[in-house]
Amino acid sequence: MQPLRVCSWNVNGLRSLPSPLKVILDSLDADIICLQETKTSRDLGSKWSCVDAYNSYFSHCTLKVGYSGVAIFCRDPLKPIAATEGFAQTLAYIDQYSLSCGNDVVPESGVEICPKDLKAIDSEGRFLVAFFPPQAIRRLDDLRIGPNRPLAVISVYVPRVSPEDPNRVHFRSKFEQLFTLCVSKLLRHNHVVISGDLNVYHTILDHCEPDIVTLETHTTAYRQWLNSLLTPHSRDPQIPASDDYPLPGNFVDIFRHVHPTRKDGFTCWSARTGARETNYGVRLDYILLDEVLATWFDRCTAHTLCADHMTNITGSDHCPTWTHLPLCLDVNGLNYPLPALCSRNWPQCQAKQVGLKGFLVAGPPAIGPPSTTGDNKKSCGLSCEHGSSTKNRNGQPKLKQMCLGISRSVSSNVDQFSPVLRKEQPLSDTDPVESADNLEIIRLQEIVEQTDAKKAQQSAAAWQRLLSGPKKAPRCRGHNEPCVLRSVKQASTNSGSRRGRRFWVCARPQGSKDNPVARCSTFIWDDQYVP
Repeated sequence: MQPLRVCSWNVNGLRSLPSPLKVILDSLDADIICLQETKTSRDLGSKWSCVDAYNSYFSHCTLKVGYSGVAIFCRDPLKPIAATEGFAQTLAYIDQYSLSCGNDVVPESGVEICPKDLKAIDSEGRFLVAFFPPQAIRRLDDLRIGPNRPLAVISVYVPRVSPEDPNRVHFRSKFEQLFTLCVSKLLRHNHVVISGDLNVYHTILDHCEPDIVTLETHTTAYRQWLNSLLTPHSRDPQIPASDDYPLPGNFVDIFRHVHPTRKDGFTCWSARTGARETNYGVRLDYILLDEVLATWFDRCTAHTLCADHMTNITGSDHCPTWTHLPLCLDVNGLNYPLPALCSRNWPQCQAKQVGLKGFLVAGPPAIGPPSTTGDNKKSCGLSCEHGSSTKNRNGQPKLKQMCLGISRSVSSNVDQFSPVLRKEQPLSDTDPVESADNLEIIRLQEIVEQTDAKKAQQSAAAWQRLLSGPKKAPRCRGHNEPCVLRSVKQASTNSGSRRGRRFWVCARPQGSKDNPVARCSTFIWDDQYVP
């Protein structure tokens, strides 16, 4: 029996993946694949939403097109018995399940979320849960028994927040509260696996520049939140405790559990700086197992259970992360239908292909402009009286008349829109200067001539720059190689530079200072550089 394998990947746009989706999914070799930042909508085509040999579930952003979104793909024959999207739907399902088990619904204290905030959070499509019943899985440490409760697998995409945007700071705070509430309620009746892009690095081992971890105070609250989800053994003792996250942690960071001292285990890199080539990134993607599952993980001796990243898989600025579960599939317990949320229930996944004959159906004639070919050619866009001498026998204007009309039209437009081109005739030596009006005309003529000369000089200079090409790139100081031209992306920088100002930097990918193959410190403003 092979252990179940869970994989999580921020794909940065499902449609942007370089290969057909089935090829990508097969390369991950996972039974449960959780995707984030899918950037899809409800009209997603069947080649993305109905992949052969997989059953899939989506949560889309309903406010923006091409934004956020999460998904879960399950490799057949494994399938969930239920799937929920958003916090509101998941909390309702949990309460309904509690009542069906004869338990009371326990109200939560300390969490204040108004319906407006709940709707706004769920509308971004960041939270999705798939539930697998106990009869469909078996424990690897003892195949005779299954888990005593369902397995809930979460695909989550925590919002990224800029400290300059207070509205999104509030949004993330509410998201974290709802997430913690939902997970704590799930744990009462389920084993839980959290997989996704949490958009926070946990310890100094998870950042390419450890010194920044202690300097970026705006990330402290996010690291405190992640710390609160983890068991005491998995927490970072250097992160100060916070009263905002009093709930005890019940999860194990399985990658760090397997690789406790690994420093290069990054999952996200800047695509703009090419930092992936030098592994100069951060770890933002996690798979967390609840504490009970983690004990089974260590207890299994028949299989070596592993967790790692797949840095060889490209197509996104993130790489997939995966882990084995201490569970295996029981195909005899899969006699239940697919959940309603499954994409196989979508119309585009059920439509039959239309044959060629389906397009050859008789119908009313098309409504449109009359044909301009053959004998029906009655008009060519010019309005003339019937029988006019400017038409030939077919009613069309003669070529000479058409050219005359076009010439007059062009002349009229030039006269109307180009007054500068219409210069007064220069005064001859015999023309009398009888009034101030004539002097004014002479001055206006001189101004026009000066303006035309200045424009001609500017045009000549522009053409000279264009024909001579861009100025030669400077060479970096560290490698003596040509630099590359970049531009400021922020609205403003600490030095006061504005968006669009250009600068030269080393062409090599970004990396640590002690890496000789990484980018050196060369930086030159383009407007201050003279070749």
